[in-house]
Amino acid sequence: MKKDAKVANIDPQKVLRQFDQLQCAVIDACSMIYLQRINLLAKLGAQLELTTPAAVLHEARLPASFSIKVFDELSRAPADRQLIDLALKLGCPVISDDRKVLARADRHGLDYFNSLMMIFYLFHVGKLDRRQVLTKREQIRVVAYYAPWIEAFADRLFDLMNKNA
Repeated sequence: MKKDAKVANIDPQKVLRQFDQLQCAVIDACSMIYLQRINLLAKLGAQLELTTPAAVLHEARLPASFSIKVFDELSRAPADRQLIDLALKLGCPVISDDRKVLARADRHGLDYFNSLMMIFYLFHVGKLDRRQVLTKREQIRVVAYYAPWIEAFADRLFDLMNKNA
């Protein structure tokens, strides 16, 4: 399947239902870095119970001072595998911008989101307004690349959220 066709298979209503159920997430280093750079990591950590393996936090090179529960040495497995193992153990979705991590989460039947979707999650729960969403979306584009089909889905999701508001 062509990547541009993938957007047709993602249901924005399903994502909103996932947002409604979201209470915890296991976050990857790349997403921690991106969300920290656009000043949303602490806000997300205040809204969700964020967890990560110590090996992943070490990769991010961020202090553990912001609402992230760190699990020490889960195994000697690579950090990405520890991340998925922790998500499975806790029954929490994964937040990552690494397509290999997201593919692994998908193979294990885990829900998953990228940092861009977390901007929309914070809008959904009333922690960002429309203007802030647009600003944060522009800011994240400076530090992260999202394929056109992901950007198209983000547009559809935001349109739906605005209609429901």
